[in-house]
Amino acid sequence: MNILVINRNSYGQDDVIEILRSLGHKVLVYDHEAITEHRNEAIEKELLSLINKENISLIFSFNYLPIVSITIKDTKVKYISYVYDSPNIALYTYSIIYPCNYVFIFDYAVYEELRKGGIKTVYYLPLSIHTDRIEKTLAKKPIAALGTNYKHDVSFVGSLYNEKHNFYERIMNALGDNHDYVKGYLDSIVAAQSKVYGSFFIPKMLTEDIMKILQEVFPYPQRADSIATPEYVYAHYFLARKVASIERTTLLSAISEHFNLSLFTHNPTPALPKAHNQGSVDYYREMPFVFRDSKINLNLSLKSIQTGIPLRCIDIMGCGGFLLTNYQVDMFRHFEPKIHFDFFTDEKDLLEKIDYYLSHEDERMEISQNAKKCIEENHNLTNYLQEMITFVSEN
Repeated sequence: MNILVINRNSYGQDDVIEILRSLGHKVLVYDHEAITEHRNEAIEKELLSLINKENISLIFSFNYLPIVSITIKDTKVKYISYVYDSPNIALYTYSIIYPCNYVFIFDYAVYEELRKGGIKTVYYLPLSIHTDRIEKTLAKKPIAALGTNYKHDVSFVGSLYNEKHNFYERIMNALGDNHDYVKGYLDSIVAAQSKVYGSFFIPKMLTEDIMKILQEVFPYPQRADSIATPEYVYAHYFLARKVASIERTTLLSAISEHFNLSLFTHNPTPALPKAHNQGSVDYYREMPFVFRDSKINLNLSLKSIQTGIPLRCIDIMGCGGFLLTNYQVDMFRHFEPKIHFDFFTDEKDLLEKIDYYLSHEDERMEISQNAKKCIEENHNLTNYLQEMITFVSEN
């Protein structure tokens, strides 16, 4: 089969290309900086030309791209979109209904919402990883690019969402001195949400009056082809990241007061003076060693991931690392707590479980190995790609 992969510079994209070629498919890669635009005449013409020239029968991308669906809707080409972001606002566009689409969504709540809305082109599929590549990487000598080893008591790999001039800060600045009530209201619901696991309630808290003011001072121009409400966009894009920033800083600060905590992040960490900021790590060459060699690996999910299992969790378990995560409903669809991972319900529970697992190595190692085996057998990207292609070919 001739397959066109749309370049998104996504984690795992190189794995997809390698696997598809190993399965005997001819793979071409299309790259355009404006590929996320919903309509672009130049891109549409290039795609159709490439499809005809190379006899493309299937297009693959990470996350949903309306322009791909719109371009091929009147052809026999099929489109696989493997969604790993939540939110992926492009899902909420009219093109999602086109029969050429096979959209695999990792967040069950999002999948269920779209299905209940009558969208028949979406399917639920958790994320997966290239376990063979990880095994080969871990068999090599670790790269000391960071000038550090990878053995740590407690590690967190990810963003702290504390960049200057972030959306939340810009909204607050736009509100100025004339809307102190709205500023206080937003601060309150964000702070409350940061302490609640398993439910993202902010969209329901954005009342008509609050939204009217937000739209006046910090307008979000809704696309003509979009069915996403302004409340959805403000909650999932603008406010959810602030929630993550507060939650991650609060929990990581508490951990660093009691345990040896290492952070692997591109963000500065002045609010976490007792944590050891190791800088960012390369996804392919370094991260597997961090996950395997750290005694405890943390997952702190973005609240906009409603029920889904973040890629970080799959990576940690697939590398043979021990995973301690916040509560995520979909974890319980595929894994068993205390068999493959463990979870915490609040700050007190988190600190107690870190203390427990640091002193119970045998139990920790057994859970890690169970998880690694489960990922290799049930969440292997090679198997997932084969299953997706077979499903698309037969339907």
